[in-house]
Amino acid sequence: MPRLYSTDWNQYREHLALYYSTRRLDPSLRDEHGDLDPARYRARVRSHHQREDWRFELIEDLRGFAHDRRVLELGCGYGYWTLHLAEAAKSVLATDVSRHCLARAKKVVSSPNASFAELDAYEVEDARGDFDTVVTLNMINHFPLAVAREVMRRIHRRLGTGARVFVAGEHYYGWRAVMYPKGEAALDLVSARLDAECGPVEIVDNPFTPEQVRQLVGPSASDLFVGDSLGFWWARYSVGREKV
Repeated sequence: MPRLYSTDWNQYREHLALYYSTRRLDPSLRDEHGDLDPARYRARVRSHHQREDWRFELIEDLRGFAHDRRVLELGCGYGYWTLHLAEAAKSVLATDVSRHCLARAKKVVSSPNASFAELDAYEVEDARGDFDTVVTLNMINHFPLAVAREVMRRIHRRLGTGARVFVAGEHYYGWRAVMYPKGEAALDLVSARLDAECGPVEIVDNPFTPEQVRQLVGPSASDLFVGDSLGFWWARYSVGREKV
């Protein structure tokens, strides 16, 4: 039975978590048992932190932003960004709704300043700990727009005034999958994915423009910087007071 995009948020996030838990691994990243090889994965991640790589500017900005901070990461996946964060931040609590993803991330990231917890980003206010920064990459762009805006509001409430936020997402532009409008008033762009063992999956792939990023983070974002590269958009800012 295909797991498809649903306007029911609870159902859709279950499908999204299942998709990321069952994505087929690059054969070069597998161990002899066919599972993720942590050493190979770490080497791949670190190889992207090179000036000639198209991800370099984003990685550098992220590491500088997280330096010596107490970071809550939402949607850590297999630990790709967690690895960078752990090498820069004072501490990182990496969270994901998928236990399968968390298990792999724990193998990839063994730094003493990194810990892990199962958490739905929509329930960010339930995160336990003392944080001054929230980081989320390649997650919010897979949420319906209405949900994405609500998650950002909840992040701001959880952190409070003066804390910092770093949010980013990938640009797809149809180069990985056919994309089409769907959802409430057809505001969301959806792509059909075939690269998971669970079968065909439709997920939101919203490519945010700089103006849409500003709308996403809302009027309480101060000192806002919006970056854009070949493959990613990102924003970093401090949480200010809501403007009336």
